[in-house]
Amino acid sequence: MDTSPNELAAGSTDSRPPTASRWLLIPPPPLFIFALMLGRRLGRIVPVPLLPAALLAPAHLAGICAIVAGAALMIGAPLLFLRHRTTIIPQADARSMIVGGPYRLSRNPMYLGLTSAYLGVTLLTASLWPLLLLAFPLWVIQTKT
Repeated sequence: MDTSPNELAAGSTDSRPPTASRWLLIPPPPLFIFALMLGRRLGRIVPVPLLPAALLAPAHLAGICAIVAGAALMIGAPLLFLRHRTTIIPQADARSMIVGGPYRLSRNPMYLGLTSAYLGVTLLTASLWPLLLLAFPLWVIQTKT
């Protein structure tokens, strides 16, 4: 298939839908919850501290801040969809593209909020396992998008 420089500059002209991942059926929040719960469980079975004891108090404060920031993104971003009367479902046809608010800085502020809250809980638990398992939901999200 020959493509012109204009087509290359504009992106792929392939009209075939991308191959769907089997993870596409699971929305991101349950993936984050699963990884966090598994990390907590592993932390009870094989404790591996995330930080030295001297840093626990600042880590707890940072964790609370991360959870609050994550919650603000997870709540605020969907409210923009309601205000603009468009769908939050990625596979559905959107009525408009949201480019304001947190979407000025991030393509997926809801995923950023999930990650921030997850990291906050990880700091509160002070266990290395949840941090290591964060790679799983992030990999799934990257594979889906």
